[in-house]
Amino acid sequence: MDNIDGPDEFIDTLKLGIAGDPDFSSFLSDYTAQYLTKSSACTDDGLSSFAQVERRAFRLWRSMGSAKAIDTIKKYISCEDNDSGLRSYLMQMGAQILHAEGEFDISYRMYRSAYAINRSLVKPRSFLKVAEPSIQASKVLDQVKRFLIDGKGIEEFDRKTIGMESKNYKEFELSVEWLGTALGFESKRFDNNGKGSDVLWRCFEDGFGIIFEAKSGKKEDNPFDKSEHGQLLVAEKWFKSTFPESECAIVSLHHNAIAYDNASAESTRVITIDAMREVRNAARDLWMEVAGSALTDAERLAECERLLDELGLRRTGLLERYSQFFESV
Repeated sequence: MDNIDGPDEFIDTLKLGIAGDPDFSSFLSDYTAQYLTKSSACTDDGLSSFAQVERRAFRLWRSMGSAKAIDTIKKYISCEDNDSGLRSYLMQMGAQILHAEGEFDISYRMYRSAYAINRSLVKPRSFLKVAEPSIQASKVLDQVKRFLIDGKGIEEFDRKTIGMESKNYKEFELSVEWLGTALGFESKRFDNNGKGSDVLWRCFEDGFGIIFEAKSGKKEDNPFDKSEHGQLLVAEKWFKSTFPESECAIVSLHHNAIAYDNASAESTRVITIDAMREVRNAARDLWMEVAGSALTDAERLAECERLLDELGLRRTGLLERYSQFFESV
């Protein structure tokens, strides 16, 4: 602000704004018009509307609390007809309000959304703390950083998981195997002449295994049958003999959650092919968030931890959110 000379005058100017002084409103309009020239889509009406919303949100925050102020800001930023630069400034204002109210997590996400639109804003800083980072989050970050360094980014994620759209069992299994690695598991295809699992995701922390048998090549309406259940049980037996100290869960990757009655699969978990694609999409969102953010490694790690929980991508979340038990017909 070229018109302000020193910290004392800056504070005095802020006090004018808090008091609702009309001179401050005039100053703000002039400042906005002068310094938002990069927002080429701005019109005088657009700048006036922006200034009105900003003042209204500030007044609401003072008189009624943060909720009404944030609602006002969200209405403005949700309208894509409004200039993106102006929307980003109000996002940052909303983030500052939330931070002042102690809503650090939501504030941080709003800061990041604003910064993604407009890199001239204040760089977002995470207030998340990770006392003891999990091995899974560290492994995810290692993968993300490796592809960032290689310059391949999210395109490599898409290329490696495109097989999940395929009915070819090998392409599908290779994509599931790579997805497990991308999510911080020890992931490997083990099936050798009927022994071992099609794909195994094993937790580095305690060795817990998620045993997948993939049936992506079947006709989509066909129920899960007795022989397929037998394959899962054989894979479970193999796991217990190979990793006797570890626990496991057996999961069929199947087009539907319907099993023939003689399969006796009511206590067996299934992640439908569509649900597995949801896992992939959630993992992609995690990678996008972590890879696209201007954060330190410690902040990226904290973000990994948060998103693994929020998106249900730890072993417990995968089983509880994305799997279900077969129903018999």
